[in-house]
Amino acid sequence: MERGKIWADYYGNKAVRIPKQRYFCWTTVMCALCLLAKADGCPEHCTCRETTGIVTCHTLRERKVPADLPQWATTLVMRGYNITTLLMDSFSPNGTELELVNLSLSGNSIQIIEAYAFLGLVRLESLDLSHNRLVYIAAEAFGGLHSLHYLCLNDSYLSSAVAQVSDALATPWILPDRRAVFGRKERKKLLAY
Repeated sequence: MERGKIWADYYGNKAVRIPKQRYFCWTTVMCALCLLAKADGCPEHCTCRETTGIVTCHTLRERKVPADLPQWATTLVMRGYNITTLLMDSFSPNGTELELVNLSLSGNSIQIIEAYAFLGLVRLESLDLSHNRLVYIAAEAFGGLHSLHYLCLNDSYLSSAVAQVSDALATPWILPDRRAVFGRKERKKLLAY
């Protein structure tokens, strides 16, 4: 077995030189570990904290919800995405349910929410859609959100979407103990409708 040579740097610090065979094995192991960490890890442009269950995503380039969200995430904060449409099953592209309890999609340029866009988020309690530019909301947009208790729509929809917001909020998901939050402008639009 080849022994590593000891060498010293400019400051006199000593280190052991790793023989080529060991270096190759070490590199292979490190690469494998990195691939495994990414496989169950964090989506690109996101920061994940498994201990708290929080995933935070910030980007100006992406136009869709990351498909590889970790199953353990209980809170997802997405800001700065250029998502114009939340499609059906946006949060469960492979049919799996996520553990999300809180979801913030504030400031993402969302214009359209299709029916059952939040399907697969059966535990979701809080949804923040504030500061978007909603022009169309399907009547069943919030379908499947049986645990939802808080919906924030501050400064998020244009006059053309007032009737659709009213219809979406009139669907069976909304119960008396649930709360929808609107800004002053939105309340005036709904009252005028």
